Amino acid sequence: MSYRHTTATWIISGFVLVLAGYLFYDYFESSGEGQSGYRRGPPPVVVTAATAEQQFWRSQLTSVGTVQAIQGIDVTTEVAGKVAKIDFNAGAYVETGDLLVKLDTSTEYAELRSLEAQLEKARSDEHRARQLVDRGFISEAALQQTTTDTKNFKAQVEEQRTRIHKKTIRAPFAGKLGIRQISPGELISPGTSIVTLQSISPVFVNFALPEHTFAKVYPEQTIEIQVAAYPAQIFTGKISAINPKISEKTRNFTVQALLANDEALLQPGMFADVTIDLGKQRPVIVIPVSSVTFNAFGESVFFVRQSAQQSGLSGTGTPTAPEAGRDQSRDSHAPEHPPALIAERGFIKTGERRGLMVEVLKGVQAGDRIVTAGQIKIDEGASIIISDDDVLQTAKPRPKEP
Repeated sequence: MSYRHTTATWIISGFVLVLAGYLFYDYFESSGEGQSGYRRGPPPVVVTAATAEQQFWRSQLTSVGTVQAIQGIDVTTEVAGKVAKIDFNAGAYVETGDLLVKLDTSTEYAELRSLEAQLEKARSDEHRARQLVDRGFISEAALQQTTTDTKNFKAQVEEQRTRIHKKTIRAPFAGKLGIRQISPGELISPGTSIVTLQSISPVFVNFALPEHTFAKVYPEQTIEIQVAAYPAQIFTGKISAINPKISEKTRNFTVQALLANDEALLQPGMFADVTIDLGKQRPVIVIPVSSVTFNAFGESVFFVRQSAQQSGLSGTGTPTAPEAGRDQSRDSHAPEHPPALIAERGFIKTGERRGLMVEVLKGVQAGDRIVTAGQIKIDEGASIIISDDDVLQTAKPRPKEP
C-alpha cells in the first residue's frame, strides 16, 4: 500500500513541476525578460522601402497616340472582272500611275467594236438625212431623230471605253504596297481589296489631350514619341494641326503631328507614347510607382514608422512601473536591440508618372520612408523588417526586349 502511495506522490509532484515550469516560461516571455526583448505576437513581415525625395521635373504633356499614313488606302476595283495580270510585288515601293492589276477585257472590247459600228452607221444615216432635208424629201423631225441616235451611240462608245479603262488598275499615289489579296484568274467584284498602299514618309501621329491643356499647345510645337518596336529610340516631329472642336463626351481635343520618318521605321497603326516638353521646371515629391496601392477608397501607401510598443516601454517611450523598479545595473548590461518598425497606411494624391516614379501631390513629404514591395502581406500597424534588397534598383521603366 505504501509503495502505491509513494508512486502516486511522485507522479503528482512531477506534474506540478511541469506545470510550474510552463507558467514560469509564459510569464518570463510575456514580461519582456526573454532574449528577444519584444512582446510575443505575429512575426514581422519582410518588405522593401524607399525614401520620398524632391526632384525637379520639366513640365510636360503626355498622351498616347496612333501612327497614321499621310495617305493610305486599300486598292480596290470599281468594276467586276477576272484578274488577267498582276504587275506588282508584295512590299514593293511604287510611283504614281504604276500598273498594279489588269482585268480581262476581251468581252468589253467585243462590245466596243459593236458599238463603234453602230455609231458609224448612225453618223452615215444622219449625213443622208441632212441631204434629204435640204431637198425636201423628209421632215426636220426625222433629221432630229437621226442626230439623237448618233449622240446616243457616241455616248455608249465612250461609256464602254471608260469601263475598259477602269479594268486597268494603277497606283493613285506613291507609296509602299502590302501583301496582295488576289490571285491570277480570280473573279473579283467591285470593292474587293487587292492590296494596301501606304505613303509613310512622312507620317502623322494623332493623339488626344484634355481640354485644360488647349492653351499650352500650338502649331509647329515640337513633340517626341516612342514606340514599342524601337523602345530606345525617340522620334521627333512638329504639331501640324489642332482640332478646334472639343469632344462633349470625353472633353478631349485631337492633335495631329507630322514626323519625317525618313527611315520608314514608323508604320501605320503603331501605338505611340507622346511627350510635349513645355520648357519649364518644377519641384516635385516623387516615390516609386510600386509603392502606391489603388482601391475603392483612393490611392494609399504604407509609411515606415518606429513602434512605441516595445518591451519595457509605454506608449510614450518611458519605462513601465515594474521595469522602473528593476535592478539598474542588470539593465545596463542588457543587449541593445534595433527599434521595432510598423507599417502605417496613409492616403495620398498622385500626379504625373514618369518611368518607375510617380509625382505625389498630397500626403507625402520629402524624407518619408515608404514601403515599395510586400504591401499585400501587411495591414495597418503590422510589424515589419526592411530588407536590404531593393528590386527597383534593377528594374527598367521600359524593357528592351519582350
